[in-house]
Parts: sequence; C-alpha cells; structure tokens
Amino acid sequence: MNRSAAVLLLLVLAFYSVGCGGEQYETERIAPATVAVTSGSTLLDSSTALSITDNTDVGSDADSTDRIVFERLMKSAVDSRLNEQHLGQIVQEVGSEFLGAEYVAGLLDESDRETLVISLTKFDCVLYVEAVLAASQGVVSGDLTFGGYADRLQKLRYRDGAIDGYCSRLHYFTDWINENEK
Repeated sequence: MNRSAAVLLLLVLAFYSVGCGGEQYETERIAPATVAVTSGSTLLDSSTALSITDNTDVGSDADSTDRIVFERLMKSAVDSRLNEQHLGQIVQEVGSEFLGAEYVAGLLDESDRETLVISLTKFDCVLYVEAVLAASQGVVSGDLTFGGYADRLQKLRYRDGAIDGYCSRLHYFTDWINENEK
C-alpha cells in the first residue's frame, strides 16, 4: 500500500470513528442562509483564485439547501484560506463543520433507482466520510463548484465512478479503499 493510500485509510478510519458514535456535541453547524455568490465568481487574488459556484445541473437528489450549505462551506474555506493548509488540516476543518449534524441511516437506499444522493445536512457514517473527502479534495484542487463536488462524490462512491444500478455502489469498506486507491 503506498503512502497516500495509507494516509487516506487513516483519515477514513478516524472520520468513521468520529462520525458513527460517541457523545453528541452541541456545536454550531452550517445553517442554510442566503449567500451572495454569483456564477463563476472568484475570491482571493489571481494566483489562488478559486471558483465558488456554478450552475451545473448535477442530476442528483441534491436540493437547494444542500447547495446553500455547500456554498457556505466553500466560502468559509476561501475566507480562511484553507487551501494553503495541508490535506490533513483541510479534512479536519471541513469535517468539523458538520459536527452535530443529524445522523440518518439508509439515506442512499430511499429511492427505488440508484441516483447520486447528495446530503450535507444529515449523514450516516459513510456519507459523512464521502462528503468530507469530496469537499476537501475540492479545496486542494481549487475546484469549489457544486458540479465538481458531485463528480468527486460519485467517483468516491461508485465503482469506476459510474452509476450503474445498486451493485455499482461500493458497499464494503474494503471495496471503497481498493477503489479509491487507484
């Protein structure tokens, strides 16, 4: 196992243990609010300009609340210049934004057909890890668009990044690690 896969495994295990048990924390979590961000707008200077939003229809089950939460999360990342931190710090900061979020089991199984479910207001253990990693990867790469987030989430969740029915979803932790090690 190469070094990046080992680091990813440690991060996943840490988030899995934090997101799936223990005491409930009374912390402020991201709440929906109006964000004055226009399509394609950028913040920071030109050398580190990060695109905040786009109008991409990601064809998922995401609702407007999830988009607003995403925009607030990315605006916070830009305002705090999170992209200048190392990946571990980015993952920690992004993950902490969701402390206190509602735990709901079986979110991916609510629909009769397999679709890309995006939820940034409620999670199960695996959805939490996927959401944090996909958002953190966006901060690292500079792609803070909702469409980019959806693409990264799909690549994390599905075999070869392709939604092809229930069986294409990575259901076992070992499958998830092997697929995302590629």
